[in-house]
Amino acid sequence: MSSWPAHGNWRSCTSPRGGGTVRSAPIPLPDEHFLVTSGGDVFATHDKRHLLVRDFESGAVIETCPCPSSLAASAVSIDASVIAMARSREVHIHRRGRQPLVRTIANSMPLLRSGFWQALTPAPGCQVAVSPSGGHVGCVSFEEVVVWSTDDGREVYRRRLTDRESREALGAKGMRLLCTETGTLFWLRRGRLSTPTVDGGTQLRQSGMHGDVAISPDGTLIAMLGSEGRLEIWDL
Repeated sequence: MSSWPAHGNWRSCTSPRGGGTVRSAPIPLPDEHFLVTSGGDVFATHDKRHLLVRDFESGAVIETCPCPSSLAASAVSIDASVIAMARSREVHIHRRGRQPLVRTIANSMPLLRSGFWQALTPAPGCQVAVSPSGGHVGCVSFEEVVVWSTDDGREVYRRRLTDRESREALGAKGMRLLCTETGTLFWLRRGRLSTPTVDGGTQLRQSGMHGDVAISPDGTLIAMLGSEGRLEIWDL
């Protein structure tokens, strides 16, 4: 595992205000669908029952993967050869042409971690990320951060979140988790980006607050959308 320095070379530009061009007719979906958080050559949607990998040109379904019950988060690699779908305390990793993996995670709300209080509270959510080529899958719950290698399913990183990290995740909207090819995770929460795969967590120095973040397929660039209509691109 490698970690990134707490600074980088930022390039900024104003966000475009013009519209785009619709490439083809809209595709009606029978039920409420959600876009999956990552992809590249393909993209995916799910309706909490099935995850559908789709062609970017036409939107046609390429393959279908059943979702685990109570799906909390999902992500796919660039070509969808690796699909990760997380429940509150399980991560299901589907690998094309190989047996799926199921890995467990610890996940409980801070200050409510006794057996009595856990029984009275709903199952908490979590975030999941897949590296561009699908070599690693990472997950951040309210309690810990874990990264697995999808080649052999081994755990390559695990640590318990600090109390501050757990508290800052509560109620945060627009959270995003990204995974690089080396298995390093980037976690956006409350407008700030950090690397949770560093012991104790490292918050990166950045200008302003941000609402969303994306990573380039080769893992060398991060794009962050600022709250003031500014797009910042960071060379890693």
